[in-house]
Amino acid sequence: MKRRYKLLLIIVMGISLTILINVLTMKPKFYLTALGDGVALGVTSYQVVGLSFNDYLKDYYENKNEPVIYNHEFMEDSLTMEELKYALKENKMGEESAIPLKQIIAKSNLVTLAIGMDEIVDYQLKDKLNAKRIEDFLNDYNLFLKEIRTFYKNDLLVIGLYPTYNLDQNTVFSINKELQKIAANNSCQFIDITALALNPKYYSDNTSYYMNYKGHKAIYKIIRKSLSV
Repeated sequence: MKRRYKLLLIIVMGISLTILINVLTMKPKFYLTALGDGVALGVTSYQVVGLSFNDYLKDYYENKNEPVIYNHEFMEDSLTMEELKYALKENKMGEESAIPLKQIIAKSNLVTLAIGMDEIVDYQLKDKLNAKRIEDFLNDYNLFLKEIRTFYKNDLLVIGLYPTYNLDQNTVFSINKELQKIAANNSCQFIDITALALNPKYYSDNTSYYMNYKGHKAIYKIIRKSLSV
């Protein structure tokens, strides 16, 4: 009987020691969450998804030998700010989704938000871009960030719009100016990509406002510099 207890004790001690070693040597996971429309997703001028700045960010943290959890379920081509705000309210993206958006954001180390190009360009193409549309977009943007900041306190990057394709430069600069204020008021970092977006080498052709992988890599480098990583 004593021999059985002794053997059981050795087994228990061995298991406990293994668990302790795993806990002490296990690296904490880095949670990266990407939100937004086709720009965030990495849609190309060929209407297929390529590498986005978010993918380059994920690769960077993985190359630092950090276990990365990359949440990219909350990006959709042509997603509007109003739809994303509604998804946050419902705590899911779409009717059939079971992934809780708020919980995913809450445990993130870094959240990127790139939305507005699909929506604003669409309004422009349909001759429906006016002051009221822009005001509604900015108001939804502000309410979305304000709600997130009630439960998420880590880094949140707001990627600005850029003047290309059919978007007037003055309109974009005006929107970005307001987005910068909204970002600052909600303790977010605004990432201005207007300068690089004017470089033709970042587009595969002139029939689309979506950038190629070179453009996304350039955005990624701006983000890295802003984060000082």
